[in-house]
Amino acid sequence: MLQQVAPPVALLQENLDANENISTVHFLSAYGTICEFLNLLGMVFQFVTRDVSDKMNILQTHLDQHGESHATLQGAVMHEVKAGTTNVKGPPKSASRTLLRLNRALGFISEFLHQVLDSDESAAPSHLAGNAYDKTLSKHHAFMVRQSVRVALYAMPSRPDLLHKLVGSDALNEADHASLSSVVATLQGVHDTLDALFTKQSLNSLK
Repeated sequence: MLQQVAPPVALLQENLDANENISTVHFLSAYGTICEFLNLLGMVFQFVTRDVSDKMNILQTHLDQHGESHATLQGAVMHEVKAGTTNVKGPPKSASRTLLRLNRALGFISEFLHQVLDSDESAAPSHLAGNAYDKTLSKHHAFMVRQSVRVALYAMPSRPDLLHKLVGSDALNEADHASLSSVVATLQGVHDTLDALFTKQSLNSLK
């Protein structure tokens, strides 16, 4: 699956402009491919990805309607900031509100993959996913959702099974490690760039 994930993520990185503006088209392509992989990993990731398709469709609708002003994610957010429409409930729901939630999920995804890279062979994916969840999405979820995620962690595949789904074998070779490292670096960079934008524009509390 890494062979399918890496190319759209690489295109996402390659299409950042000099100001690190993020292409909406390439963001949607990379995000969709990543979620296809995550859906193979069990219920815990379905808590993250189950609404992603709808949210991606919302961003695509805004891109189709507004064209150039929404060609980058930063452009879409600033368009709504200037128009005072960052918290419109729709239809369609605001691009800013939608992107905020996608970026929170991206933080979890990138943190989990980072922990997979940095952990040793004894580390259970359920433990890594739990750590990543606690550091990222947990604070945005209600108590019952957090408890449901805890239960879903038990359905995570073993490390060999996870790696087999990712790279077709039960261990990362040097090329796999380099490719996954590049993916993680790009996802973390995109997440951090968007997080800084939401913080600067005081949008982290959008409901």
